[in-house]
Amino acid sequence: MEQDTKKNSNEKSKSSFVLYKDLHHVVKELPDEMAGKLFKYVLNYVNNISFETEDLVLKMAWLPIKLQLDRDCEKYQQVCEKNSENARMRWNKKNSNASDGMRTDAKHADTDNDTDNDTDNDNDNDTNNIDDVFSSYTEIIKSNNEEKWRESIYEKFKLKSGSLQKLLNEFKLSEISSGKNKLDEDIISFKKHFRNWLNKIDKMGNLEAHRDFKDKKTPAL
Repeated sequence: MEQDTKKNSNEKSKSSFVLYKDLHHVVKELPDEMAGKLFKYVLNYVNNISFETEDLVLKMAWLPIKLQLDRDCEKYQQVCEKNSENARMRWNKKNSNASDGMRTDAKHADTDNDTDNDTDNDNDNDTNNIDDVFSSYTEIIKSNNEEKWRESIYEKFKLKSGSLQKLLNEFKLSEISSGKNKLDEDIISFKKHFRNWLNKIDKMGNLEAHRDFKDKKTPAL
């Protein structure tokens, strides 16, 4: 039984949050009752109301939403702090004639710098979170609920025992080395992406080291 509480519980000034269109791909797979519970998780979380997640399927759906909400919240706080500092610097700047009517509200001051700040913060936050997301997805894949999926991967690609974790690690490194700074937003997309990657490296002959000897392909003459 796991209890969730909002990461930045001291955030009081923000009265709205963002839900992304990609969430539709997860919610459409859930029964209406579970989708309703998932929406309650979201509302509880952004209002700093603690709650418990017991159902594994709901936890799988909830995790990427939680991580995205945390990233957005952290980015918002950093932008506010930066803008507040910019406002103070401008206010104290010598020979400034902009004191009349100057807005010191951190949410509105220096909006021309927001884009640059957001870009820098996005890169840092996504890089910091990629290991957390990968670890969470790996734990889900190891669970009993994913046993049939694991078996299907081993059977389709004729993998030897213990190869799946090594290939998942190689997949993560491949994504990072290709310039990507975040993984898929939900476990369903992640598994599909991983399977496509396996097909790709199989065509290139890079799966042979992960196969049992009897299942290795004979090179063409």
